[in-house]
Order: sequence, then structure tokens, then C-alpha cells
Amino acid sequence: MPVNEASAEYSYNLPIWSKVRDCVAGEKRIKEKGTSYLPPFAQPDQARYDAYKLRAMFYGVTQRTLSSLVGAGMRKGPEVELPSGMEYLLEDADNSGNSLNQLMRSCLHNVMAVGRHGILTDYPSAEGNLTAEDVQRLGLRPSIKEYKTETIINWREESGKLVLVVLKEKHKEQVDPFSYDERDRYRVLQLIEGVYTQSIYDDGGNMIGEAITPRDASGSTWDVIPFVFIGSMNNAPDVDNAPLYDLSVVNISHYMNSADYEESLFMFSQAMLHIDIGSMNGSTWNELNPNGIQVGARRGITTQGGGSATLIQSQANSAAYEAMVHKERQMVQIGARLVEEGGQNQTAEGVRTNAAAEHSVLSSVATNVGDAIETSIEWACMFQGANPDEVMLTMSMDFFDKSPEPQLIMAMMGLEDRGHMAPSDVVTYLRKTGLIAADRTDEQIADELSTDAGL
Repeated sequence: MPVNEASAEYSYNLPIWSKVRDCVAGEKRIKEKGTSYLPPFAQPDQARYDAYKLRAMFYGVTQRTLSSLVGAGMRKGPEVELPSGMEYLLEDADNSGNSLNQLMRSCLHNVMAVGRHGILTDYPSAEGNLTAEDVQRLGLRPSIKEYKTETIINWREESGKLVLVVLKEKHKEQVDPFSYDERDRYRVLQLIEGVYTQSIYDDGGNMIGEAITPRDASGSTWDVIPFVFIGSMNNAPDVDNAPLYDLSVVNISHYMNSADYEESLFMFSQAMLHIDIGSMNGSTWNELNPNGIQVGARRGITTQGGGSATLIQSQANSAAYEAMVHKERQMVQIGARLVEEGGQNQTAEGVRTNAAAEHSVLSSVATNVGDAIETSIEWACMFQGANPDEVMLTMSMDFFDKSPEPQLIMAMMGLEDRGHMAPSDVVTYLRKTGLIAADRTDEQIADELSTDAGL
């Protein structure tokens, strides 16, 4: 198969990813896709369809839900420990000025949206076998580059080991001093007879230059492809479910209901004037009403011969509106916590309970992102000549504010006073909510209380 041919699994999932991406992009993108998301009328009428689409409202629930989840996932930055010489990754992880935190946020955003992402640990090519001193002298350093799932068009495993990855990239070719042409290129990562190689192909399938064989800091070739997939369930190459796909489906259906509802309002919500001119002929009508029909409190019409005028008002058609309300409830149930029903107030504990399901997905994704980036940093250390065993990265699972509820604290203190709860249980709760510092032990608190009592 040619290098630019996508795998069957990729082709199957691409429409799923595209739908989520479009919903995340928002109303402008959705409306640009026209009939892809808003079916045309049975009888073609472009002017009417354009107005129909213009009046429709796309509720940006998918976008705001994703922003909320990513914000919760990055509410507290990860704990990171790096070996000496690798600290630059904290400020510039991809050699393009993006920090490690920004890289993690981007990975979390993409995996929470479509359930799949990839990162490649790469190294500038250089002639000869380089020592650690050479690397330092030349200022060479590895980078961690991310790839959206739409750019990972093909991959293959053999005996549980990744042996092929094909990445679709954009390459700019200068046309004149002021403009560029953008062309597709394909970066092919392969294990050939157990050795990792990289090749670049143009959009015609022709190899550009020669294949390169990356080496680590000791000059040894690699027996693995330093590319890691990040999924919503695990970090295997298989495609995982897109966490926001179900929400996107309902979001688009809500948009179609909105179009029908707004069309109904436009067509039928205003009263229509009906005039029965009775036995009058047309010339008599025009003579009595030289200005034609004018509607309003200070205007009128004249009839004779049994003529009359009435206002026709259609009954409200609430079916589309009720469908919209139903889908808003569905979006809440799926995980769009930013859509609130009836403005109901909830306790902090209630919010935490309702968010438990969506946070369980977020917890899985955050863990996968942390594991993948930790592995990539370890590979970067091997390129650079640092000790990969000194790398430690732990993603925070503290996704929401754990401020203690005053009523619960008072109830716990009452139970303690009556001997139904140990003081250590109260302290444990306060420690979890942050009211007591996490590093303060029960013994330290007891000693301080004893000292204060003695004073």
C-alpha cells in the first residue's frame, strides 16, 4: 500500500473524530459544514436554507464541557522531577517554546475530546557517533512533539511491539518572499531488522533524502520506536472511544431541533391579517382604501357589503422546543455540567457526587497522559545522556475544590464530643480538604495542642 494510504481503523474512526472536533470548534465550524449537520429541504431552496441555517442556534456545550474538564485536570500542576541537565523541558518541551505543562494540557485536551493522541521523542540528526560532551558542545537536545490522532494515519504492531507509525505532516514551501505553499509530507517511523529508522516521503509517495538511524547518547541504535499513543482507556495503539462523542451527537441533534423551532417561530408566530371584501369589487375596495392595507393602532381599513377583517394566529407548536429541552437534559446526564436544570442550587458535596462519573473518565485520561509523557521524558534522557531512572511525573487527581462544609465540620465535632468519632477522623477529613496542611501528622497536631493547653 502507498505511504499516504490510511489504515482501515483510521478511516472508520475519522468521521467520529471530525464530528467531535467540529462541535468543539463551535457554531462557526458547524454552520460552515452546511448540510453535513443541518439537512436540506426536500424541495431545494438555497435562499430559504441559508435563512434557516442562520436562525438556528448551536449551543456550545461540547466546547465548554471540554474546557471545564481540562481546567479541572490541570487545576493543580503535576509533580515533576528531572535529572540534571534536563530542566529545560519544563520551559521548552518541544523546541518550539511550549512548556511541559502546556504540552500536558494539550494532550489532555485532545484525548478528552477524541480519545487518542500521540507524542514522538525526537532528536536532531548529526553526523557520527556523538559523546555526551559532543551533545553539550553542539547544543543538541531532544524534543517531545505531539501529533493529533488525525495525523497518525497508519501503524502496526508485531508480537506486541510497535514496528510502524506513519505521520502526516504539513510542510511549507516558499513560493515568493511573501507566501508559501503548504504540502503534505509523511514521516515514517519503522523498526527494520530491529533497528529504529526514520524516513520522509512527499505527497507523491517519493522518499526525500535518505532514511536516518537515530542513536542515543552512547551512539547505540534504538530497538524501539520512541513514539507513544495516549488513549482514553489505555496507551495501546488500538483506537479508544472518544469521551465526548456521545455529547457531540446530542449537541448536533439539539442544533437541528433549534433550526426547526426557529423556522416555526419565523413562519407562524406572527399573526396574519385576513380580509373578506364581501360583495365589493376590486375597484371599490381600492377607492375606499387608497393606501392599501396598513396594520396598526392608528390605522384602519374600510369594508362594505358584508366585508370583514380578522387576525389569524396559529397555535404554538412546542414539539421542537420540547425536544430541545429533552436534549439539554440528556447533555447534563452525559456530562455537560455547565448546562443547569432550572437554576437549582446544589451543595458542594452534591456537585462532587454528580461529577463523579465524568471525573472517572478524566482520571483515566490524566493518568494515561502522565504515563506517556513520563515515558517520553525518559527517552529524551536516553538521547541526551541523562539518567532516565531519575524521572518522576505524577499527575494531580485533585480535580475539584475540596473546601470543607461548615455544617459537616460541626456535625463531626458533635460526634467527637459524644465519643462517637475519634479526633483523628476529624483531622483526616480536614487534611483531605486542605484546611490542615497535608504534611502535618496526627502526632504533630496533638503535640501542638498539648503545648497550647499547657500555656
